[in-house]
Amino acid sequence: MGAAATTWESVGLAPPNTRIDEIDKGLDADEGVGIEFYGGYRLSPYVAFELEFEMIPDVDVDLGGSGKIGELETWAITSNMKMFVLTGRIQPYGLMGLGVLHGDLGNSSGTGLSRTDLNFAFRFGAGLDFYITKHIVVSAGADYVLPAGSELQDLDYVSFGGGI
Repeated sequence: MGAAATTWESVGLAPPNTRIDEIDKGLDADEGVGIEFYGGYRLSPYVAFELEFEMIPDVDVDLGGSGKIGELETWAITSNMKMFVLTGRIQPYGLMGLGVLHGDLGNSSGTGLSRTDLNFAFRFGAGLDFYITKHIVVSAGADYVLPAGSELQDLDYVSFGGGI
């Protein structure tokens, strides 16, 4: 379990500490904070598999600085493979995964701008695990989530997270 912050660049909807700059059609999104849950199994000293859920609710979206026109909520679920470079107490890792990304842009201003979609997504990342004991780990990392689909293709983002 952990907390996630996400930075969004060039979004078609918008997502986790979520920063959305230049969503398509001139939309801008404020920063937001999300949650992240993950758990997995260490297959060998160098490879682990995990399931990750990440959500960023209620990110305000405005049109060209003219005020709030809606809210964006996103969530992603991915199955990841972690590859560890070192196997001591400090373990840097690389990560890649495949899953789904959901985006929901809700209309709160009567503009008719509302969109919801679900698409496949890829996750690439890197981070560091620090073992306090054999079973307790402090982890920090950054992931890049890349949607693969029509409506969410511009909703790629970077997510920063950490936890115990």
